[in-house]
Amino acid sequence: FVIESMRTDALLVNLGFVELRIAQVISIVFVVVGLIGFYGGFRKFYPKTKPALIFDFDGTIMDTQDLIFETYIRVFEKHDPSIELTEEILYSFLGPTLYDSFGRFFPDEKLDILVDEYRTLNLELHDQFVKPKDHIIEVLDILKEKGYTMGIVSSKMTHPIEHALELTNMSHYFEFVYGVDKYEKVKPDPEGILKAMDDFYLDRSSFIYLGDTETDVVAGRKAGAFTVAYVADDVRRNTLVNSNPNVVIEDWRDLLEVLEGDHEWTYNLI
Repeated sequence: FVIESMRTDALLVNLGFVELRIAQVISIVFVVVGLIGFYGGFRKFYPKTKPALIFDFDGTIMDTQDLIFETYIRVFEKHDPSIELTEEILYSFLGPTLYDSFGRFFPDEKLDILVDEYRTLNLELHDQFVKPKDHIIEVLDILKEKGYTMGIVSSKMTHPIEHALELTNMSHYFEFVYGVDKYEKVKPDPEGILKAMDDFYLDRSSFIYLGDTETDVVAGRKAGAFTVAYVADDVRRNTLVNSNPNVVIEDWRDLLEVLEGDHEWTYNLI
């Protein structure tokens, strides 16, 4: 730009308040166009990219709270009936891994037995307790019709998730199901979310993670996702809000309005 101003053989453009060489004008135009593009000025001229939607499972798309509580109660009654599982304790089991939850009350050498018994009993009780969350199926129908890619990343094992989806006729909504047996580092580490994104060649700059616990929100944030916290009950409302999700919803139908937003689908809304 400076060197061009020293040339005496270049064509001049009179802008009224200053004379510039043609090459200088072109340089300025390119800089301005680049800045407009960087700040999203041309976004409205292109179709919006649909973000991938990755859901947690328990308590998010499937109402498994009674199932989880009943399974814990039966396992604790068998191994140490002296432990009183208050409502506060039961709610604290929602989010952490089975090993973390049982590890608060039992020695390490007993954890494998407890976890195995929990998983076996939990699967046996699925048909009795599992049901979809309110309005989730009608929303998934709309999202599927609109062409959204959807999947599940959960701290639960893959098999019982797939069993519950088949039981409720919901398998066809999801491109993938990643239980904790498909990755190593559990939430709030984002490994499971990022592995699913990479395995299915999904755009890391445009995806949403949706869950019902603080653990879900933190994992989604660490993955760089736009995070949606689903408030399933008043007990965990404050904890969820304080975990700083991008959006809090109380009804799955509200997600449709959230998806109308005109911004990038990342945690930082770049």
